Amino acid sequence: MSKLMWMAFAAWSGGLFAQETCDNGIDDDGNGLIDLNDTAACACHWTGVRTSGPPYLPNPSFEERSCCPSGFAQMNCLDGWVPGNGGTTDYIHTCGFAPGITPVPFPDGDGCVALIADHDWKEYIGACLDVPLLADSAYSLDWSVSAFTANDGLAIWNPEPPFSALDLTLFGTTDCADLPAPTLQCPGTMPGWVELGTVHYQPDTAWTHVGFTFTSPANITAIALGPPCVLPTDYPTVDPPSLNNAWFFFDKLTLRNANSIDGRGSLCADDMVLEAFPQADATQFQWYRNGVALVGETATVLPVSDLGLGTGDYQFRFSSGDSCIVLHHPIGSESPEATFTADPTEGEAPLLVHFVNTTPPSPGQTIQWVLDGTVITDAPSTSFTYTAAGAYDAYLIVSDAGGCSDTAWVRIIVGASGIPVMPNVFTPDDDGVNDRFRSLADVRGGFRLTVRNRWGQVVFTTADLRQGWDGRMSGSPAPDGTYFWTLAPNEVPEGPVTGSGHVTLLRARH
Repeated sequence: MSKLMWMAFAAWSGGLFAQETCDNGIDDDGNGLIDLNDTAACACHWTGVRTSGPPYLPNPSFEERSCCPSGFAQMNCLDGWVPGNGGTTDYIHTCGFAPGITPVPFPDGDGCVALIADHDWKEYIGACLDVPLLADSAYSLDWSVSAFTANDGLAIWNPEPPFSALDLTLFGTTDCADLPAPTLQCPGTMPGWVELGTVHYQPDTAWTHVGFTFTSPANITAIALGPPCVLPTDYPTVDPPSLNNAWFFFDKLTLRNANSIDGRGSLCADDMVLEAFPQADATQFQWYRNGVALVGETATVLPVSDLGLGTGDYQFRFSSGDSCIVLHHPIGSESPEATFTADPTEGEAPLLVHFVNTTPPSPGQTIQWVLDGTVITDAPSTSFTYTAAGAYDAYLIVSDAGGCSDTAWVRIIVGASGIPVMPNVFTPDDDGVNDRFRSLADVRGGFRLTVRNRWGQVVFTTADLRQGWDGRMSGSPAPDGTYFWTLAPNEVPEGPVTGSGHVTLLRARH
């Protein structure tokens, strides 16, 4: 091949492949690596596995209370929250105190909080966190807010749009004893308090969802949320009194680890869902499984089970400015594998059997024994006495915290005074399973088995109960149906019957 022809071929073959697009589930550039697996073409910053974390905030929707508020400034009725400063923040609840302009219904439940933002009188809500925020870790705060302009009694209000936009602000401190901050201004003006983050909000009478992401500068144990330290100039003052105070209502707060993925439900319960919590400025969402894009899945919620998906490493990619960030969350096999021992598994009645659970333990695991109709729960070992002859199936059901379960079983063979135990069904279809009608226990001899059809005709007889009947009559397959059997002492040909019953013969349908 000439040099010119080779160059032409190389140019033509190179044109068969395009640049990897990273979100279409296709190996565009033909290098055998699809989407995020092509790390050269789809370079992103990958975070570690991170869930939304513990419940940081107490009583986040203001529902838990020790009393029903009957007027203003009764935050003492609200569990877990206090005024964030020296102001008289209000607890609103439909059980008793919901002034005329209260924006009902609330986003969550029957309670909310209300505060004023004036130049010389600012109010905040404050709480000591259930779990501290860690220094240099990223978090997201979001909540619902509504705003009105009204007089002090929330009875006379202005239907026109409220004041100009402002930055709702979160402050934090490393010491819960700093609550409430001893000032009528913002907590950020007091020693120990720092600003954690803000969200720009245009006041609106309708409930609005707002939020932001921040990095904690220290191990924060308490927070205060409300207006910024410096308000826009068009906001009012309390002195002299104004008929147009700026009122803000807060409800349904959520504080969680930023850039995290939570899973709820389970694969075995067929209700597995993943939800991503990216940082506040995130855009351009896309879900992946094992690095390959799930085309069309561009919301923060991924209904794993509804999409028929299974185990794997799931990724959520988003953009932040010029950066590409990937969160990931593995979903492994969830169902436990139940195992147990039983000793002995055969013997004469009464037969005492000892059962021991040997299933590997897991958090939230529960166990249940089902022994001849008796249910025994949460016992790692148990014993049971079988008083009558027969074949009994003993079950162990193991369930995990996610609702997945597995069942193990063993058959217990119980004889009466040495009389063999016979099954009530067999399937002579030559598949190697239950092909013969014979004793369920090891029988050394001493009995003769006789099998008759419904008309009383003998179709089979033997003194070898271990060999049993293969389901044939005169060399040909016996018809499906019910047959009757008897056991008699082998050494007494016409001796008394010591055991009898019926057995169903079933063959597989092909």
